[in-house]
Amino acid sequence: MRKGIAIKASIETTLRKTWANFGRDQVQFTIRFAGTGACMTRVYSKVCITLPDFSDSHVYSDAHADKIVAMALHELGHALFTDSERWDDF
Repeated sequence: MRKGIAIKASIETTLRKTWANFGRDQVQFTIRFAGTGACMTRVYSKVCITLPDFSDSHVYSDAHADKIVAMALHELGHALFTDSERWDDF
């Protein structure tokens, strides 16, 4: 059981460290918690990962935290490995 603010901080730290490990410093990387779904957007040298928003003060189950972490890592995988030009062709 963890507060929302702790889950968000853990996700942000993990994503930023992973991003930096791939040497993508020239790309502006942002993470936001908004709405109900998850997505990754890439425009020129900017990448934004959007994850579902949830209350900072509420205490959530480990299952909820695991679900958000899985979404975050999935979207990070798109940012690192998906060829955007080919993806946009679909």
